[in-house]
Amino acid sequence: MNAYTKEDIALDDVRLMLLLMVQPGILDNYIEAQGRQARDSGMLARFLVCAPLPTRGQRLHSQPSSSTWDAWEQAEVRLTTLMRENLILTNEPDTPREVLEFTQEGAACWIQMANEIEQQMRPGGYFEACPDHGSKLAENVARIAALIHLLEDYDGGITQETVLMAMDISLYYSGHFMQVFMPPPQEEQDAQRLNEWFNELRQFNWRIIRYNEVRQRGPRPLRDKKRLKAALDVLLNHQQVAVFTLNRTRHIDIAPWLGPQNPSIY
Repeated sequence: MNAYTKEDIALDDVRLMLLLMVQPGILDNYIEAQGRQARDSGMLARFLVCAPLPTRGQRLHSQPSSSTWDAWEQAEVRLTTLMRENLILTNEPDTPREVLEFTQEGAACWIQMANEIEQQMRPGGYFEACPDHGSKLAENVARIAALIHLLEDYDGGITQETVLMAMDISLYYSGHFMQVFMPPPQEEQDAQRLNEWFNELRQFNWRIIRYNEVRQRGPRPLRDKKRLKAALDVLLNHQQVAVFTLNRTRHIDIAPWLGPQNPSIY
């Protein structure tokens, strides 16, 4: 053991929760270096991933409504109660834990959902390329359903309605998992970036642009000849642009959907 390591800590019969917030660039570096191992071990599949789009320029202040404050106050009261109940385990670790169970309808709903997820991991299924995520998704639904049941202080077992609510929440996070850990191929990402740049030109009624101008003025990563060609091929396949030669110079028609027109040279 050296100065940078510590002895192992053993935790028996405990429950842990991890909240991890990280910048996209740091996460990209981690995925590139350790992503395969983390995926194979099932660690990343256990996370509820949230990667919303940036809201810069849209974060406008407004006076919150009374109903919003009421909801927060109710949540704070309930969370305080749960925290105090949980602190009992610190002083009395042998206190019996409360066991949450599904109602008969809730269990049937969860089983049906788990089987559907399992089927989607087959070839051609939605989770074919990420079976690690699919195999943990049903478990996450059950955990979220239990948390909703506990937070809302419902009586009895976990109902079908709560399971369906948990499923909707889990599928929302599932979409973000796909976005972060199952990104589209590089050429499709480049095509989207290139088309966004073309959209800026379209706003100023640009229609034709020289190919070399795109390489000189376009998004910096796409000034690479091979990446630009691959991105253009994607846009060509989706009929979002057209490429033609005029006076031995290649041009790109960035608005081919407007119909035939005598090309202009910018």
